[in-house]
Amino acid sequence: MSSPHVGEPMDMWADASDPAPVAMTANADNVPDAEEEVAAAAGANTLDHNEDEEGCGLSFFEEEAECAALLAHAAELLPLANDRLLPSIGQEPNGVAAMLEERFAKIIGRYQDSPHLLHPYLEGLMKPLVDLLLRYLPNATEVWAREARSGVGGSPTTTVGAGQTLPSFAAAGAASATPPSAMTTQTLVVASALGQDLTMFDADAPKTPLHVVCKALCSVIKTAGEKCCTSHFPIDVGHYEDVFYTLQLWVADAARQREWEVRYCLLLWLSNLVLVPFSLALIDTNHAEEGGVSTATERLSLSDATLVTASRFLADASKCREAAALLVARLLTRPDSARHRGLFFSFATFILESTSHFASVGADRAAVVVPQGVPWAFLAEGTQSTFTSLLSQPFLLPGVLLTIAKTVKLGKREELVGFAPRLLTCVATVYEQHLNDSLLCKTAVKVGQRLVLCMLKRRRAEWRYSRHIASLTANLGVATADGAAELKTQQEEAVDRDDVSSDNYYGLDGCEENLETGIGLLLQAVGHKDTVVRWSAAKGIGRVCERLPVAFAKEVMEAVLEVFRNAHSDVHWHGGLLTIAELCRRSLVDTALLAKVVPLVAQGLGYDLSRGTYSVGAHVRDAACYTCWCVARAYDAEDLIIHVRQLSVALVVTALFDREVNVRRAAAAAFQECVGRLGNFEHGIELVTTVDFFSLASLRHAYTVVAPVIAQYDTYRDGMLRELVGTKLLHWDRYVRQMAATALGLVATHEPAASILEEVLPELLRRVEDTTVATRHGAILAIAELIQNLPPSMWNEAHILQFTGILTTLEAARGFSARGGAYIRQACCAMLQAIAGQFLALPRTMEVSRVGGRVEKVLTLAVIFSFLKDTWDNILEWVQHTAADTFCAVAQAYFVTFLPSFHGKVLTELYEGCVFEQRVLRRRGFLAAVGGLPATLLNAPWTPGAATSAEGATSGVSVPLAFETFLPVLQRASLLSPEDLKNPELADAHVRRNAARALARVVVRIDPAAPTVTPSWYTAVMEGTVLQALQDYATDKRGDVGSFVRLAVLEGLPSLLTYGLTAAAAVRLCTAATELRVLQGVVRCVLEKLDRVRAVAGGVLARLLLDKPYDNAFWAEGNGKDEGLSDYELSIKAEVSLLRAHLRHLVTRRGGEESGADGDGSELLAWHNTQQVISCIGPFVLTHCPVSLAHAAMEGLVVSAGDLSEHVRRTAAAALLSAFHGDHTTTADVSGALPQRLSACLMTVLVAHEHEERMLKPASRVLDLLINEGVFAVEQHRAVLEMLRKELKHFALNIMVLLAMVPLLTNVCRSPDVEVRRSAWTLALTMIASRYPKVRAKVATDLYASLLVLTSGAFAPAGLPLEGCRRAMEHLMLVQWDSNDATRTRAARNKLYSMLEIDPPVARAANVGESASEDAQRGSMQPARDHRGAVAATYKSLVQETGY
Repeated sequence: MSSPHVGEPMDMWADASDPAPVAMTANADNVPDAEEEVAAAAGANTLDHNEDEEGCGLSFFEEEAECAALLAHAAELLPLANDRLLPSIGQEPNGVAAMLEERFAKIIGRYQDSPHLLHPYLEGLMKPLVDLLLRYLPNATEVWAREARSGVGGSPTTTVGAGQTLPSFAAAGAASATPPSAMTTQTLVVASALGQDLTMFDADAPKTPLHVVCKALCSVIKTAGEKCCTSHFPIDVGHYEDVFYTLQLWVADAARQREWEVRYCLLLWLSNLVLVPFSLALIDTNHAEEGGVSTATERLSLSDATLVTASRFLADASKCREAAALLVARLLTRPDSARHRGLFFSFATFILESTSHFASVGADRAAVVVPQGVPWAFLAEGTQSTFTSLLSQPFLLPGVLLTIAKTVKLGKREELVGFAPRLLTCVATVYEQHLNDSLLCKTAVKVGQRLVLCMLKRRRAEWRYSRHIASLTANLGVATADGAAELKTQQEEAVDRDDVSSDNYYGLDGCEENLETGIGLLLQAVGHKDTVVRWSAAKGIGRVCERLPVAFAKEVMEAVLEVFRNAHSDVHWHGGLLTIAELCRRSLVDTALLAKVVPLVAQGLGYDLSRGTYSVGAHVRDAACYTCWCVARAYDAEDLIIHVRQLSVALVVTALFDREVNVRRAAAAAFQECVGRLGNFEHGIELVTTVDFFSLASLRHAYTVVAPVIAQYDTYRDGMLRELVGTKLLHWDRYVRQMAATALGLVATHEPAASILEEVLPELLRRVEDTTVATRHGAILAIAELIQNLPPSMWNEAHILQFTGILTTLEAARGFSARGGAYIRQACCAMLQAIAGQFLALPRTMEVSRVGGRVEKVLTLAVIFSFLKDTWDNILEWVQHTAADTFCAVAQAYFVTFLPSFHGKVLTELYEGCVFEQRVLRRRGFLAAVGGLPATLLNAPWTPGAATSAEGATSGVSVPLAFETFLPVLQRASLLSPEDLKNPELADAHVRRNAARALARVVVRIDPAAPTVTPSWYTAVMEGTVLQALQDYATDKRGDVGSFVRLAVLEGLPSLLTYGLTAAAAVRLCTAATELRVLQGVVRCVLEKLDRVRAVAGGVLARLLLDKPYDNAFWAEGNGKDEGLSDYELSIKAEVSLLRAHLRHLVTRRGGEESGADGDGSELLAWHNTQQVISCIGPFVLTHCPVSLAHAAMEGLVVSAGDLSEHVRRTAAAALLSAFHGDHTTTADVSGALPQRLSACLMTVLVAHEHEERMLKPASRVLDLLINEGVFAVEQHRAVLEMLRKELKHFALNIMVLLAMVPLLTNVCRSPDVEVRRSAWTLALTMIASRYPKVRAKVATDLYASLLVLTSGAFAPAGLPLEGCRRAMEHLMLVQWDSNDATRTRAARNKLYSMLEIDPPVARAANVGESASEDAQRGSMQPARDHRGAVAATYKSLVQETGY
């Protein structure tokens, strides 16, 4: 939306009463050409850098030429005067405002992280912008003349100081045309009012040329830094008054309030001009003496006015506050500004003292009034008559403190030391009363340290530690004798130069009490809650201690060490470590004190405070790494030799096992610095090359890959074990505990077995009985990893009994049912898997405590099975799967012989848990566990309820095998049954997935010699269950949950097919028809829309066609394998051979080109890649496999091409169109027949999936696309119409399906077949009277478009009533088809019959006919609407019925 200010001129000198000048609009026609010239001058350099380029980092200023061209062309486009508003970026995207505010600022913003790259080019960036600033800078004489015409000269005066008469700040400082009444308030804040024009706060509102230029300047200053850019402003003293009075003008004018960038640039420029090497009175045109008033113009002197104006900005919320602080600091540090220093510091002292008093007495006390007769009163004039509102401004105190800090930094110590004691006391008080204000505290600490430094002499302490070796080569012991002698001589000379007299070295300007106050402030700030404050305090203590006497410095260091007494305060530890780092970096910590410092640093490397479900301490550990880095750079190797082992082990442990990646990398960097600087870390070079920046990026890689490599060194292994066992196994993060247990198992392989068994294992067994979940969990996981990684010979019977006894111990202590019991179960399952994986000999029985204290002996396997059975019934899915995998491992290891007395109970328990009557969650776990049954139990004679004798022989003559009982249960659970459809709560996709997965595992373990194992049995399992489960497309609110089942089936298909092809049965179990059905199902899944299903299916397809285990399939290559095959099977084999060759070509090409292989398929296709798979596989199968796989490929491709996801739909639609057009390998005859064949194939698919909404909606979109593209066979239009007639009737109450089929119906309405077209019109006119308004409107709109296409051609189709079509189109436009008046809608519809020359439907009988019509309209959903007068069940159903 255009702003009302666009095109309106704005005279910067105009009063509100002046008439506006003639509007002048920007010439927008030149802007696009300007952009083209800029792009050409910049060498077509653009800003479209992708993420990869940004991630690589910047090495030089890449857009130098483009920036130069942008600035040069902006100078040409900008007007010569600042008397108009430029069009905004929204109004003119290619205008000059967009060039400077968007493109230029975006280029400069790229270098925020590397501003040093811009420093060599600052001259070229700043000079054009400063020249533009000079262009729009007004002349001070013009300002004064304007003021004289406006009558502002006679402003009210105020008596200030020693009888001096000064004008008020509003009149003397602002000097603008604003009325005096308006100048008595703060002009930088505009009070909001009802109906106020807030355009000035709109960032995209039109701006003046000066504002646009200053915004570009601010972008450069923000990136390159204020210090570097300020020096590039002009230093011509002739600009001083112009800049100063322009600044006053921008302060006084409320309309320019949003132009803070202009004020910021002017303040920075003024801070550069104020450094002129002579008195400011020489350039003051009004010739006012300092501290006085020009009698001619009643103005303050230029220096006083500058101080007043800059002080006003100290309460500003923008960057102007920082620029004003710099301006005041440079003004106060001038050689001739002694009077100004006194005035400002008195003003600042009063501000600080009044603030402290105001905070102590509260807001209800009387306001503090400015004292009468003080010399600095004019600094506060123009703001408020009292200091109450002034002190309530949140940025005033930081502004005053920042000014003091900059002044003390820039000024001479001798000139400022007199103000330090009083200011220091005030600053300390302000800090204590504003501990929650981070900005204020940081600034106060900065001021405090600089005031303390001001009270000390600028000499470094001679007692500082001095390195004996300053050369890295000498430090590493490779320096020559001559070089060492020369180095020693240079060091002695340096010491002689630094030697000073002790009489005046320890001189102190001020009392020690003030010095203690400042140091106390810094020590207090070390424990502040904000990092910036702590960091500033640490640096301040380091700077102060450099100038203190040795005794005083030692007291400060002892006070710093006292900070660490509070072990539960992470802020104190962090600040203390930062302080120690700064002291070490400045060589202020004596070698004798290192004995106290190094243990604290080592303790800080492992600092971690638990706070419930999280912990704090990462910043402390990072600070400890920085401290180690400083120690390595500050001390000689021989002075640290006694601390090397402690530091090296602590750093390695932190680098390997810390939870945070930044801490791991910081520890590695500190270790690398220590190795390079000191050279006495054991195995330093080997560790530096292993523990590097990239290897520590992943926590898993650090724990499981890097740690075992470091564990081979004895020096570090003990510390690693202590850290893992003592800390990481107790960590609050479950993932860290898991990784710690894994690392412990890998590291323990390098440790002697005795130490593990005597020290580590007893501690872990003791922790199992702990009440803390994390302690128990970590201990059990560690035991599991030790069992898995250590040789089985280490574990005796007592150890194994202790391991299995953990189950009974936790069960008695209710550890499995308490909070966190799921994690304990998962850890116990991991332990049992490790025991079974090592095939440890379990004791036959174990003692179990019962209620009442009695002890019973129970079979060990019975205890394990009881634990697993309870775990299968857990509500958490991941716990159930872990228990199922554990049962599989235990059963394969220990269920080697069938014992009817025990294993019969196991089978009975499993069977009862899988039956349909059980709870859904229970069935999930037990069905997953059935997949772990070993062959010994599956092929054993067993049936539910069969009695077993003690000897193990079953009663009865013939007992079925166990798998014959379990298979029907698994088959039923794998499929959606009618009971599931009636009760959706029972239709659980996870149950079907677990059953399908278990079915695949059970079938391959069945003995092929069993009597029931026949080809018909195998076919029934594969085609009746497995392939039917592959058609599971059930959905719920989570989406396609049937994909869970399909994935499970696809994972088991290779093993099932291998079993059918290679089983040692009398007759081959798998028939050619079953093999083809399997291949068709896989091909359909390969072309599906879900990436995860496609990825798994692609891997299965590659295995079936390219792997050797499937050489027995009928499609396999080889001589003599075609014998006995029918012609149909031979044609199928030929098509599959073509697909195999195509697939091998794709695999070989990618593997050979990308990995350099010899075409052996070393790198497969990225099956999850939609573009790659669908475009390569889909068209080929549709074109070259018409008999065997085209139907299956069409099923998958139609769903993908009609999907709503853009990335799938676009690719699949392009592949389908490509198949209809044919490829370069097909002949002309074949290409001509392809549309007819594929169209028939598509209609066959729709007939096979009749009344399936999943297939109908995407198929409607695909048919609409194919008909629009003109590739769908006209002969199939009648079949499409018949399909529409059936489906529209069936889904008469499903508005979503109706809306999907309407475009297809109206597309058929323009079919070349006259009969089909007229029948489609009849059906469309039936739908235009639908009960749903949205459907009626959709049909009318699409039917209009269809008729428009028919009548707009050069040649009208045969049998088309042109005039009637035109009348019908006009009628469709005039009628409101989504109205609620059914009678009018039907009447309007009936008029279309005559217009289109269609016979209207015959009127039906009053009663019977009406009932039949209603039933037909209700369709298949009529039984669900027996209660015709019932209210809609939900609001959603009501909305669906109404069609909105």
